[in-house]
Amino acid sequence: MMKQNPDREWSARDLSKEMRTNVDYAASQLAFLAYKGFINPTDDVCYKYHSESPYKPMVDQLEEYYNLHRPSVINCIYSQPIDSIRGFADAFKIKKD
Repeated sequence: MMKQNPDREWSARDLSKEMRTNVDYAASQLAFLAYKGFINPTDDVCYKYHSESPYKPMVDQLEEYYNLHRPSVINCIYSQPIDSIRGFADAFKIKKD
């Protein structure tokens, strides 16, 4: 979304509205992406897509794959934490022998 609007400045509130998520989560993700160099802070609360990032080729590929295989990408994103949690919980199951 930020890549598609590279001149727009995004706050956590803006992003949370677009992504339909909570503001605190959006803020943490923006801070993480800025720390990793995917986006640039423009002030204390806003960020812009970093179009000169060394990650640009990877982001371009991800965007292309997402556009072609959206359900698969979404399923992968949402299935990972659940599978990890389920695996951890299964380790504590007591089997009746």
